[in-house]
Amino acid sequence: MNRISDCWRSVRRTRQCRRLWGYAWALALAITVEAGAQNAATLPIQIRVDATHASSQKILHADLEIPAAPGPLTLYYPKWMPADHSPDGPIANLAGLRFAAGGKPLPWRRDLADMYTFHVEVPQGVSSLKAHVDFLLSAPGPTIDFAASSSAHLLILMWNQVVLYPAGRPANQIVFQPTLELPAGWKFSTSLPIESQSGNRINFAPVPLDLLVDSPVQSGEYTRVIHLTEAGQSPPAELDVAGDDAWALDLSPALILKYKQLVAQAYALYQSQHYRDYHFLLTLSDNVLPLGQEHHESSDDRVNEDTLTNPNRLLLEAGLFPHEYTHSWNGQYRRPTGLATPDFQQPMKGDLLWVYEGLTTYLGTILTARSGLWTDEQTRDDLAATASMLDHRAGRTWRSLQDTADAAQVLYFAPGQWASYRRGTDFYPESVLLWLEADVTIRRLTQGRKSLNDFCRTFLGGPGHEPVIKTYTFEDLVSTLNQIVPYDWKTFFLARLQSHGPGAPLGGISGGGWQLVYNDQPNAMIAAREQVSGGGDFTSSLGLVVTKEGHIEDAVPGMPAYENGLAPYMQIVGVNGQTFSVATLEQAIKSSKSTSEPILILASNMGSLRTFTINYHQGIRFPHLQSVPGVRDFLTEILKPLPSGQISARPPSYKHPMEALLLLRDRRFLVQDSYPAAAALYPCRTFDHGASGKALAPKATGACSFIKENHDAWAGHESLHIAKIVIGNGALRHGGHILRLGHNAGLKNHDRVAGNKASEAFDIPLLGRFPDPLLQHGYALDGCSLTTRLRVFDGWIIHVVSTIVPQTTIRNAGFA
Repeated sequence: MNRISDCWRSVRRTRQCRRLWGYAWALALAITVEAGAQNAATLPIQIRVDATHASSQKILHADLEIPAAPGPLTLYYPKWMPADHSPDGPIANLAGLRFAAGGKPLPWRRDLADMYTFHVEVPQGVSSLKAHVDFLLSAPGPTIDFAASSSAHLLILMWNQVVLYPAGRPANQIVFQPTLELPAGWKFSTSLPIESQSGNRINFAPVPLDLLVDSPVQSGEYTRVIHLTEAGQSPPAELDVAGDDAWALDLSPALILKYKQLVAQAYALYQSQHYRDYHFLLTLSDNVLPLGQEHHESSDDRVNEDTLTNPNRLLLEAGLFPHEYTHSWNGQYRRPTGLATPDFQQPMKGDLLWVYEGLTTYLGTILTARSGLWTDEQTRDDLAATASMLDHRAGRTWRSLQDTADAAQVLYFAPGQWASYRRGTDFYPESVLLWLEADVTIRRLTQGRKSLNDFCRTFLGGPGHEPVIKTYTFEDLVSTLNQIVPYDWKTFFLARLQSHGPGAPLGGISGGGWQLVYNDQPNAMIAAREQVSGGGDFTSSLGLVVTKEGHIEDAVPGMPAYENGLAPYMQIVGVNGQTFSVATLEQAIKSSKSTSEPILILASNMGSLRTFTINYHQGIRFPHLQSVPGVRDFLTEILKPLPSGQISARPPSYKHPMEALLLLRDRRFLVQDSYPAAAALYPCRTFDHGASGKALAPKATGACSFIKENHDAWAGHESLHIAKIVIGNGALRHGGHILRLGHNAGLKNHDRVAGNKASEAFDIPLLGRFPDPLLQHGYALDGCSLTTRLRVFDGWIIHVVSTIVPQTTIRNAGFA
């Protein structure tokens, strides 16, 4: 800069100096603008939501303060919602949009190509932009994000409804500082960490945008919290209930026990959790649209007010929690690459929705049975109803299962009429049959030694306790399955994904020891749906589905009703000379078996009446599963509850403080298989947490001075089992003892042994009560003076613990 200064002083008006000065000024301005932009990128966006008028006037008010550098600014309103797989952000309900800076209003304009994008110019001399947004809660709409989410007594806040965010950065790098004000006296539940609260004003901790949008807030006048995990167990899970009336919150102890069993069975299946804590946000109301929406650390579950007291509704909604809960592992933690977009504007690719949603539907089905929410017979009836519906899917002749996933963003908005011929989002129900067959195939190939449970632990388990996303491709899926059992999984899936029938893929049912049959006995699931809706499902007889008013929802091509002229959008007004009712039509179908007379249906087609003659004589037909003699019953094995895997950890009781002092030099360590840790603090005992401490205990007697893979104490157990062992209280004492793990135990990622060869082993000295400098971390833990940790295996951690406080439980939440 010296050259520029000298030149400017001596020959200020020369062209060269003017050019040099212009360059310097532009460079300084660019640096200033860049620094301002970088500063704006590091500061959180303040968002304050006023929900005090949500219950009365059905409107939300939001004020945002967005750090910004002078110049053009592009802001987005969330468009592609992760749980919806569609560009259905409710922008039509956005109102009152205003911008200001420096106390002056700013003009704005919507992008002409993308209706979810706004452009505004930030003036010089300001470092932030203020925005005001109103959201119209009461406006109806075709999707869950448009539908009413509040009543006079409750509100479910979805943050995407009131959010604007700057273009140019991934959603996980844009930090928001949220504040919410609720009506006086209302209580709330959410997975968002709370920074402070004053009255009905809640200040949440700073959170990345992707996690903010992923964390709805349930609030209301009538609420209840039910803990689904034991006190001190980590991570905790709870059921948060809100309703329009207090009576709706009265859950039976038997139902609560089943929900607790669901949490235990999910852990037994995945052997990990990918959340800090989990909230089942259950809303019981007739004034909000029914909904099940997954999030990483919560689920937004909305059902009719009497669902928990109405046996038919309870039966039909039993799978809601298991499905949305499973999404925490499948869909949230593991997500297809095409659905893991950097922000909410990039289009999503749904080609693997048969995994994201389909596998979740299958796992949700079996968890519903394993937790006792369905009996085995009810689960079989559900499978039979699904199989029958898909076996009568006329659209299979032209639309493959793969195309239902590829076209999901279109099919989500398709009407219910013509469902059989159009096909809807069939990647939900048909993938149940697909993954059932995969499960049965693994069990058959391994004579029952392995199953899809093993795939779930490998593919969906792993390190947890934090809401992170790990993407995958079809190739990753196939590769993992081949690790479980070698097979041509690529061809297996592609053949079923691209098939055009005829008929549904029933290999899992037949291979599982059952067959699809029809008789006149009601199917429990179909009967429950009919009781709730008042309609009639005669798919497997006439090929007809009708509402209680007689409106034809579907007529299946190739089945008697359609082939004789009936079609969707007609309305049946008479049956065999009598006024229409679902019961009258059902009786006519039943009677057809014992008469040669046809069924006469009088229907209105846009006001024009016509009688349709249907020669049908097979009577009423309902689908069921019937066991096949001589074939191994894999299906019953699949539905059987897994052994509960978690071991509660409590240190021994000390009768006198001096006893605790004598144990100060004791060293405890555990090899932790993901989260939560199965910490059993008992003298000279080993535990396999997958078998509740029974499998390995007899093999280990007396103290052990070191561990290695082939140690006699656990001879015959695989290294996976060894990774679930805890030894404590005298097994290892101060100084001189060694933890020895060979190369095959997976020490490749440790600082000291990154290059160790297959023939090498590595000895880790336990040097005393202070953190070992060779280990990765030292930190405080409840009940311990100091702990150290070393990552071993893939996602497993060794914790070395020194105790100073007696009768204190090691809390899993303390493990970093």
